[in-house]
Amino acid sequence: MLDDTSDDWSRDDSSDHWSLRDFIDDWTGDTSTTDDWTRDTSTTDWTRDDSAESMLDGLAKAFLLFFFLLAIGIILSVLSRHLSRQAVDMDNTPVIGGAVLQVSPLGRTVFVEGVISSSNRTVYRDWVAYIGEEGEIDDEGDTIWSVTEKATPPLLLSTNSGLVQIESPDGGNGYSLQNLGGWSWEGKYRRYRGLKVNNQVVALGEIQSGSQGRYLDAKVVARGTRNEYVAEQRNTARFMSLISIPLFVIGLLGLAGTLIWSVYRFLYSNN
Repeated sequence: MLDDTSDDWSRDDSSDHWSLRDFIDDWTGDTSTTDDWTRDTSTTDWTRDDSAESMLDGLAKAFLLFFFLLAIGIILSVLSRHLSRQAVDMDNTPVIGGAVLQVSPLGRTVFVEGVISSSNRTVYRDWVAYIGEEGEIDDEGDTIWSVTEKATPPLLLSTNSGLVQIESPDGGNGYSLQNLGGWSWEGKYRRYRGLKVNNQVVALGEIQSGSQGRYLDAKVVARGTRNEYVAEQRNTARFMSLISIPLFVIGLLGLAGTLIWSVYRFLYSNN
């Protein structure tokens, strides 16, 4: 406290320590118990509002989740419509044999149905064309499969009206192998499947001419018949469509709900 009889400042012996608050109280004569030097804990001006930050973080995550679901729904819907249009086009694509291929216009898109001739050379085991995959375990313990081997050489098909040469538009790796059936395993993380001699197959492509005569520039070679292949495309399109509808609805309603809730919280917090 301040000693009025002296020009010096002195410490009050009755106190354990000197404090700035004691000095102000003694100087001003203020004995109130209100702490002017501390922040009023009823306000939140100087502290971070953890609940508000947590709410904003939750809204952001919800927005991203529903946006992702909406985007997946849209993508699946677009792919479904694309496959459906392809199936319609395939219904109008003729199935021809070797004799008709020799007199058809070049560049015409056709199906060729037949069996794989015994003249074809095997490229691995007893397959004349095949794909191989290897599996790796990811951080979550799931097996991720990726194509590590692929062989799609020229093939000779025996049709009801002669032989047809099937070639690849990309140096032996261009046509897609589909509907190959079950896998043949080598160990736990390596698997193969492909086409064998005498398998019934259907090829889709364009008629072209080369040094050895006419051939089918194939985009797809699949086991089975044209009708089975088209039916598979339709089933895939139908499945994608069924999955896309709930994803689209959930994503759209979720986004709308998130936005409405965000606006409500913003208006409520300002009142």
